[in-house]
Amino acid sequence: MKRIHLEQTDSTNNEARRLFDSHSADELDGTVITAGSQSAGKGRVEGRRFFSPAGTGLYMSLILKLKDSLIEPELITPAAGVAVCRTIEKLTGQQPQIKWVNDVFLNGKKVCGILTEGIFSPEGGIGAVIVGIGVNVREPESGFPEDLRDIVTAVVPQNGALTPDSFLEELLAQLSTAFEAARTEETVAAYQAHSLVVGKRVTVLAGNETYLADVLEVTKKCHLIVCPVDGNGEAASSETRELLSGEVSLRF
Repeated sequence: MKRIHLEQTDSTNNEARRLFDSHSADELDGTVITAGSQSAGKGRVEGRRFFSPAGTGLYMSLILKLKDSLIEPELITPAAGVAVCRTIEKLTGQQPQIKWVNDVFLNGKKVCGILTEGIFSPEGGIGAVIVGIGVNVREPESGFPEDLRDIVTAVVPQNGALTPDSFLEELLAQLSTAFEAARTEETVAAYQAHSLVVGKRVTVLAGNETYLADVLEVTKKCHLIVCPVDGNGEAASSETRELLSGEVSLRF
C-alpha cells in the first residue's frame, strides 16, 4: 500500500478524489490517505459532518481499483465494517456492533463511520472506489461537543494507551483479510453476526416515505429484510421489504 499523510485536510475522501485529477486508477490502487484532523469530514447523509479533532481519531481513505477478482462493490462497506469491529475486538476486547449499513457502534453509541464513494472510469461505469473510515480512537481532551455527547463515543478514554497510528496498522491488516474473505461468504456471515439492528424495531426513512418496521435479517448481499408494522405494533401486511443501502436510513 502507498501511504499519504496530511496533518490537516478538509476530508480524506475529498483528498482522494483530487488525486484522480492527475493519476489513473491503476496508479492509485491501494493508496491509503490519512489526516491528523479534518475540517469537513464527510457523512453518508448530505450535510452531516464527522467530528475530526486533531490527535484523537483515525481519519483515512483507501483507494481500490475495481477488478473482476475483487469483491462486489456493494460488499465493500460491509467488509470494512467487519474489519473495524475485529480491530476493536483484538485491540481492546470490547464487542462493537454494526448499525446497517455503515456505522459501527460501541456500548450503544457511534464510534466509527464509513463512507464508500465511486469513481467513474473514462470508459463508463465505476472504475474505483474510495473507502473513507473515521474512528473515534480516543476521547478528546475537552470531551465531545455537547450536541454529540449522547450519541458518539471513543474506543478508549482520554488516557487510554491506544493511538490512531496503532489502530491504523491493525485495521489495514483486518481490511485485507475481510476483503479477501468476502469472496466466500465468511465476511457476510461476520457482518450478520455483528448486526446491531436485527431483531430491533426501527424507523425507516426511504425517500419521502417513513415507517416503522421490525428488522428480520441481513441478506447475503448485506441488504436488510424488514417487516413494516402499524402504530399498534402489528404487522402492517404479510409482505416483507428488502432495503438497499443507498436508498434508506434507519433510526431506533
